[in-house]
Amino acid sequence: SVRDTVYVGLYTASGGDISISGGLTFDPDQLTLTCISTGGPATTVTWTRDSTTVTQGTQTVLNDPVTAQYTHTLTVTTAGEYTCTVANNKPSSASASTTVAGPPRPTDVTAVQDGPTSITVTWTPPSPLGDTTGYRISFTGGSDVDIDGGSTNSYTLTGLTNGQTYTISIVATSEHLFGDATTFEITLSKREIGPYISVIAYSSPSSRTGVCVSELHNSHLHLPLLECVQWEGGQLGGGLETH
Repeated sequence: SVRDTVYVGLYTASGGDISISGGLTFDPDQLTLTCISTGGPATTVTWTRDSTTVTQGTQTVLNDPVTAQYTHTLTVTTAGEYTCTVANNKPSSASASTTVAGPPRPTDVTAVQDGPTSITVTWTPPSPLGDTTGYRISFTGGSDVDIDGGSTNSYTLTGLTNGQTYTISIVATSEHLFGDATTFEITLSKREIGPYISVIAYSSPSSRTGVCVSELHNSHLHLPLLECVQWEGGQLGGGLETH
């Protein structure tokens, strides 16, 4: 996607008044924005998306050295409001803006901790779906997850760290563009979420071994034994305690 970094292109020599003809246009097939300026050189070109300077995919080509006409292009992958600003050292500047529409943003986004190391994200797909083909979920410390299907409405992130706060973003995707992101934070609670059924191996003082199934409510509580299977004879009394 387009990265938020600074781009400055400098062309030496002085020029006249800058103007942009035809405004800022978007080609949805080539995924490029184009603005044509006249009145250079000494042209500084700045591209912004939603008021943030961007650079990847920029190019400036001199069309006519007599009129100092330049074509400035930007390849885009993310929806937003884009502005092309052209300036020289007279000083003179001109700008043009347009909005690149991506797939609609999903609504009613929620995240629920459903295990000690997992979070389930749910959302309502756009209606109508339009050109939505899927979703991308990004989260702290993990790789982006691409989800196929515009009508999909949930995904569970697993293998997370108990007690850590995660920043999670979800965007709708189309064949070529990413939509606007919905971003939120959630902290994985350290409390046990249960009850769980735990299978516990044990060894008794008399060297008898076996397996007990116990209902686990908290990892530091005495566990009532529900069922034990043992071998090498003998009986096992009492309960187990785990730490």
